[in-house]
Amino acid sequence: MAAYVIEAREISFSHPNSRELFQGANLVCPEGTISALVGPNGVGKTTFLDLLVGILPISKGRISYFGKLLPKDFRPHHVASITPLIRRSFQFPIVVEDLSILDNLLIARRSHSERFLSLLWQGIDNNREEREMRRAAEEVLNEIDLLK
Repeated sequence: MAAYVIEAREISFSHPNSRELFQGANLVCPEGTISALVGPNGVGKTTFLDLLVGILPISKGRISYFGKLLPKDFRPHHVASITPLIRRSFQFPIVVEDLSILDNLLIARRSHSERFLSLLWQGIDNNREEREMRRAAEEVLNEIDLLK
């Protein structure tokens, strides 16, 4: 197994017609750890996450997931092809109040799948992929003491 889930080295980025926002930034997220990117408003946390998942293009540097180096011009589908574990959530989440934390997490994980939503509403859990997603989500929520 790779030593790092995410390894970003020497990342540089600037918005068009703007000064460089990041110059030589590094981030490593070791396997088996929970990592957080924290800081005051406006320092570039969201922009950096957008760089990590291919929403914005990096100017310089390299990013790898589980030891697999992404191409310089990678997009979000490149990340998804390496691992289903890395997802970008947005700052204004939509929470379905009548559902559990687990079910909201699963909706976020598979929001693009009408089939998953219909299975969720019906309470059917007979698909191996859906059971594995549920198991992984339960493990994460249990780890952070949110599974009731």
